[in-house]
Amino acid sequence: MKTNISTTIIAGGKGSRLGRPKYDVYFQKKRLLDIALDLAKGLSEDISVVCGTMTCKLPEKVMMLKDITPNCGPIGGIFTALHHTKTQWLAVMPVDMPYLSKEVYDLLLQNIDKERPVVAVSKKGLEPLVSIWPKSSEDMIRKFIEKKKYSIRHCLKALQYEGIYIADLLVDPVNDYFFNINTKEDLL
Repeated sequence: MKTNISTTIIAGGKGSRLGRPKYDVYFQKKRLLDIALDLAKGLSEDISVVCGTMTCKLPEKVMMLKDITPNCGPIGGIFTALHHTKTQWLAVMPVDMPYLSKEVYDLLLQNIDKERPVVAVSKKGLEPLVSIWPKSSEDMIRKFIEKKKYSIRHCLKALQYEGIYIADLLVDPVNDYFFNINTKEDLL
């Protein structure tokens, strides 16, 4: 476990297609937030959850963060977590990808030698919420938010991110690491 890294779970989505916030949804008899917390514990001891403007029940030692700038999407959650982190690096994970694994983040961590975000790339493309961000990127994100530019992809491009093609490095024929829960049908 690295000591210069914090982990944050982006859990601020309203879950309008699911009928309740995603963090409170159960998948295979376990709450999505608890699945993400289990993964986060394997990455660092400094863990936070960005719940947007909502409140979610968290275990002791896990900090709940509310968006500094509400209603600007996931980029606001990343900005909030970077603002609060005291470490050099921040691992970001979404609450709605129950099959993510530590191995995915280990591959990202192997590439944090420069001051730029390292982002997973799946067969579907860039996965901005499966990423590791340097603390130094906070100011650039702040500028994007101040200009009401909420696209994580545009921000990543400006920060000259490094994409890691997970499908080429980590193959599991049974597990789709980037399976994303958005609708009730995804829970079946």
